Amino acid sequence: MSEISGMNQFGNFIINGKKLSFAEVDKNNDGVISQEEYSEALQTTGTDSFEPLFKNLDEPKTISEHAFEILNQKTVMQNLINELAGDISKDFSGKSEYISRITTELKEYLEEFAANYEGELSNMAADFETELTQKYEELKSEILAGDSDTIKSKVLDIIYEKLVTPENIEQPDGTVVPGESVSKTAAKKIATELEAEADRFIKDYKGTNLEADLLAHLEEYMNKSDAEKLSGAVETFRAGVDSLGAMIDNGNDLKQLKEFAKEFLQSALKAGVTMKLAGINIKTEAAITSALNKFQDGDELNEAIEEVIASLNTETLKNSLISEAQNDTPQSDKQDISQTKGSDYQVDALTIDYSKIEGYADNKKIIGKENKVQEQIREVLNNDNLKSQMEAQVKELSEEKGVPYEQIAAIFENVYNQSIEDVINSDILGHPGLPTPFKIKTVGTKECIDEFITRFNTNIAKSINEMNASDKDFDIQDIDYSAINIDENGNESPINTISRGGKTKAIEKAKDNAQEMCTRLKPQLLEKAQAMCKANNKEFDFEDFNAIFNNAMINASEAGISTERTGFLSKVSINTDKLIETFLTEFQTNYTEWVKK
Repeated sequence: MSEISGMNQFGNFIINGKKLSFAEVDKNNDGVISQEEYSEALQTTGTDSFEPLFKNLDEPKTISEHAFEILNQKTVMQNLINELAGDISKDFSGKSEYISRITTELKEYLEEFAANYEGELSNMAADFETELTQKYEELKSEILAGDSDTIKSKVLDIIYEKLVTPENIEQPDGTVVPGESVSKTAAKKIATELEAEADRFIKDYKGTNLEADLLAHLEEYMNKSDAEKLSGAVETFRAGVDSLGAMIDNGNDLKQLKEFAKEFLQSALKAGVTMKLAGINIKTEAAITSALNKFQDGDELNEAIEEVIASLNTETLKNSLISEAQNDTPQSDKQDISQTKGSDYQVDALTIDYSKIEGYADNKKIIGKENKVQEQIREVLNNDNLKSQMEAQVKELSEEKGVPYEQIAAIFENVYNQSIEDVINSDILGHPGLPTPFKIKTVGTKECIDEFITRFNTNIAKSINEMNASDKDFDIQDIDYSAINIDENGNESPINTISRGGKTKAIEKAKDNAQEMCTRLKPQLLEKAQAMCKANNKEFDFEDFNAIFNNAMINASEAGISTERTGFLSKVSINTDKLIETFLTEFQTNYTEWVKK
């Protein structure tokens, strides 16, 4: 019998927050802890919660120093598992039947890890921690792989992908042509409609390969009309009616007819075809019984069933929803961003593939002086893969609303950059807005990205809602800042933001560069100013516009530069973010006052 066994036996000897060493418990210094010494330690700590520790030990009931260290290491390891409780509750929300299973498997993994550990014993818990997250993810995937909701989602994803990227079709002459694709909007409609049928199928499923059977059922369900699905049932019903003869005029005939009708309606239930009989929606067996009980005349029942048959849809669900999506397009094409809500453009974090973002899965720590950590956070959040996924989602969301992505592109770019700065200046590093470059900071990669997506969703909703609040206001949310890198001929020409030389010359050069940046935004501001005047029934005045523009530009060029002396030369830098923010805010404020006066 091993000296230590059973998860409930783990525990440390602690007095006033201090963990006792082996020597402090081994009072007689004989190299083992006896049950009496153990009991004395328990009395000292005022607890007996670990009394089962000696229960399963062979005689003599003692614990060696090696076993004591294993006990301590396992205690830490169990605490690491306990810390996963929040993740387990979240990951298995609504699936409580799996929680005890994964908890048991994690306990078994702990025992297996400890039994096979060959490293330095004092490092066992630390080594366990490095592998625990991956093990949990493996167990979670394994357990959820057989979960009906997981399988349903996987099958619906397969169908969606087949619809938007169909397989090539080989023609009789050997040539290959691409299959007919479905728009993403129509594909989403189809997948959404199929989800209810999937739930119904899963509820009654008795087979052994849910994924394959559900996929086959849903593909048949969407590619056959209701009339096609029930063609066999219709033939069987009519054959039954014919067997009763021309007149259904007695109780036995009515009883038999009801059985034929019941079989037909049950076939409809099984095929997922909804219908109404005698004013009752046929969605359950009980509904079938209630509807049939209303008929006391065979001819009336036969006529009612034939009416149901005649009303069966002859168009497939797939084609019906594709047509519906196409009919929505003309209205959507006329849609303007002002007709939508900011929340329409929030990304779904659950659909982002984090596997390609280094450090996310294991929440890799970013460690260093605060300014260096901030630089690393910017690098993490400017990840091209993350940005492209989020932009693709926003683009798809705008297309679903019929809003040209061109109306969203600049807002997305501005909000993305703003959200990065919001994360950096948040309390994620302990204290917002208080740089302490010599103090070591640490933050997890996952923590940064999760916080960033939350702030992005808040910011994009706010920006679009503010822009749509009134067409009489001067909006700057959708200004395309990339224009500061485009010259008057439309060519890409970034402006140098650093000037060197004598202090006076360097400052003048920096101001010129800063004002050139502002000037490159002038066409956008002019268009907005004219639109604002029109909305407010104010006559546009080009001279007043220029005066307000030039004042804002000059003041911003003063506020947006900084000077640093390096030997005999001066280095003058332009803080582009501060420059543009100061310029646009002042122009917006002053031009609004001019329009409203």
